[in-house]
Amino acid sequence: MRLLIDDHQPLWNVVVEGFSNNAPGARRRGPRPPWHELHPGVPWAEALSSASKSADRLRAAVHEHLLRQQQRMRQETHPGSG
Repeated sequence: MRLLIDDHQPLWNVVVEGFSNNAPGARRRGPRPPWHELHPGVPWAEALSSASKSADRLRAAVHEHLLRQQQRMRQETHPGSG
């Protein structure tokens, strides 16, 4: 499984972690997961401190990641075309 994640670099594992997280225990309060910074409204996540990156910075990181993935797919589909 790790090889698939390393090879394909899914957005939710690389840039926007926290998809499908459950509420942390009382002693494990940390910053809000990036997924919940972009998708507000989950009560337990709202109670946590802000993520290390703002929603705007996360959106920019998502955009950059998708551009890199698109470029990578082009290179794999058309090798040598740069």
